[in-house]
Amino acid sequence: MSSLQPALIERFSELVRGGARILLTGPQDADGDSLGASLALARVLRNHWSVDVDVAGLASPAYSWLPDTDLLIPDDKVEAVYEMVVVMDGDRHRLAPAVAKAFEAAGTKAIVDHHRTTQAAGYDLALIDSESPAT
Repeated sequence: MSSLQPALIERFSELVRGGARILLTGPQDADGDSLGASLALARVLRNHWSVDVDVAGLASPAYSWLPDTDLLIPDDKVEAVYEMVVVMDGDRHRLAPAVAKAFEAAGTKAIVDHHRTTQAAGYDLALIDSESPAT
């Protein structure tokens, strides 16, 4: 399991406490793992802090029963500037073009993943647990 440096945890906490605008996203054509993880983290963030959270991804109708799907915005409609972009379950190289642009412009780039091939390089905050069966 990836260890988080205290300074990075503090930076994440500052953004969340400060009411940051956060984009949670996954690879293009998100599956249940990335979408479910994104929606779950969005719920936690919104229930405990005053943050503005969007979730990029056009979910398959198969996932429409999931709570908080009203937070979903289509990948190609991502236009905002975010203080933080968190990639859930998949590396940044698999992001849709508009989402990749938002990722590059973000002040803090983070990843939460479980794939053995994902590397922490290129992220300010990386939680990668390759022993976990899902994000």
